[in-house]
Amino acid sequence: MALLLAAVAPVRAQVPGVEFRLNPRIGLYAPLSNLGEASIGTSVETFEMQSSFAIGLGAELQLPALPFGIRANLDYATSTSVDTETGLPGEAPNASLLALVGDLVFRPLPSMVVVEPYFLAGGGIKSYDFDTSGTFDPEGFATESDPTLHLGAGLDFGAGPFGFNAELSDYISWFELVEGGDSEMQHDVFITVGFSIGLL
Repeated sequence: MALLLAAVAPVRAQVPGVEFRLNPRIGLYAPLSNLGEASIGTSVETFEMQSSFAIGLGAELQLPALPFGIRANLDYATSTSVDTETGLPGEAPNASLLALVGDLVFRPLPSMVVVEPYFLAGGGIKSYDFDTSGTFDPEGFATESDPTLHLGAGLDFGAGPFGFNAELSDYISWFELVEGGDSEMQHDVFITVGFSIGLL
C-alpha cells in the first residue's frame, strides 16, 4: 500500500487544482426558428416546434490555474408538439430534441468569487425525433441528426464543492424538413438552472 501511495502522489502533484464537476439542470426549451415548409393538401404550411420542458447534464474538467475548462454537455427537450400557424388537420406529431456537444469553457474571473460568469463554445450533434403515429403524418417528415454549433453563457453561484447555476444555450444548425427541400437555420435555445457539484 505504501508503494502504491508513493507512486500516485507524484502524479497528483503534477496536476494541482484539477477539478471535475457535474452539473444537472432543468428548464425550458424555446425554439427561435421554424422547421421549414411542407405541403398539406393544396396549401403550403410553415411548421414550428413548440416550447417544452427540458433537462440537461454537464461534466466539466476545470484547471483553476487557467481561465479555461473542457466540458461535455447534453440538453434534451422532452415531448413537444409540431404545429403550424393555421393548425393541422388532425393530431399534431410529437417531437423531442437531443443535443450532445463538447465545449470549451471560458471563466474570466477567479473561481473564488461568489458569482462567477462563464461562456461556452463548442460543437457536436443535434437530433430531432418525430413521432408521426397520430392522425397527421406529412409525407417526408422524418427524424434527422445534424452537426450543431453550441454557444452559451451562464452564472455560477457559490464557492466550494457545491453551488447553483443558471445557463442560456443556443444550438445552431441547419434542418431539412422535407427531403430535397430547402434547409432552414435552427436556433434551439435552452434556458436552465441547476446544481454544480464538485467531485475532485
